[in-house]
Amino acid sequence: ALRDTQLAVLRWSDAASAYLDRDGRPMELPTLGDPSRAVTYIDDDGRPYAAVVHDALLAEERSIVASIANAARQAVHGDDLRAVIGSTSAELAELPSGDVTLLFSDIEDSTGHLQRLGLGYADLLARFRSVVRDAIREHGGRQVDVVGDEFLAAFASPAAAAQAAVTIQRRLRAQAEERPLAVRIGLHRGAPTLTPSGYLGLDVHRAARIMSAANGGQILVSEAVAAAAEGDRSEITVRRLGAHALRGLDAPVEVAMIGAPDLESPSTPIRAERAANGSA
Repeated sequence: ALRDTQLAVLRWSDAASAYLDRDGRPMELPTLGDPSRAVTYIDDDGRPYAAVVHDALLAEERSIVASIANAARQAVHGDDLRAVIGSTSAELAELPSGDVTLLFSDIEDSTGHLQRLGLGYADLLARFRSVVRDAIREHGGRQVDVVGDEFLAAFASPAAAAQAAVTIQRRLRAQAEERPLAVRIGLHRGAPTLTPSGYLGLDVHRAARIMSAANGGQILVSEAVAAAAEGDRSEITVRRLGAHALRGLDAPVEVAMIGAPDLESPSTPIRAERAANGSA
């Protein structure tokens, strides 16, 4: 309707610190040196939400710019709603309930990778997602959510979740050309509430905080997962680190680092303070 065949609607990603196209690729916005193109930014309560790249001549008409912004907001919001609806149908029914082990993972310094690689970051992100998805599926887990480089998966078996985490780190190191992609992984076993919008509850936050305490290349787990990994009689190694105070949680959490004989974890201290009365 606007007769602009190059018009593009982009979605903001906190994880990538960039505006992404429909395929999840970071897009470079027009610069001041390109007078033919303009950007209309759309926020959500003051936070970046979307952007529309369009013919600069359209920016001269405020009513047209407002119409562009409203239409784009509805389009992006519609995509968000369809994503939620999709996850609440057959996929939601397949998620484990009751005793569940949650796996959180993300790429350490993802913004640094984006700045270094530019549009090449999309290829790195695609490879990372493929490795994580394959490992989750092979070990009986279910993908719950993915935003940028952040993954959330659920497992009925804590031992299987631990094996999936080791598989992810092992494969990322095997495919590294120069240096392994530094990925943080956190596991926690609990009983989150399964709702039409996904998992809710303090156990979800514990799992996320455990991951946040890890450095790239490390796998941190709560005590229940560590015990299950030891009882599985697999090749997984367990090193208990004691109780640590994790950001946002009132009570300290007993954490351990897991790995394998051929998968040495970085010796960098984890990103959490040891609890005053924590056990060794």
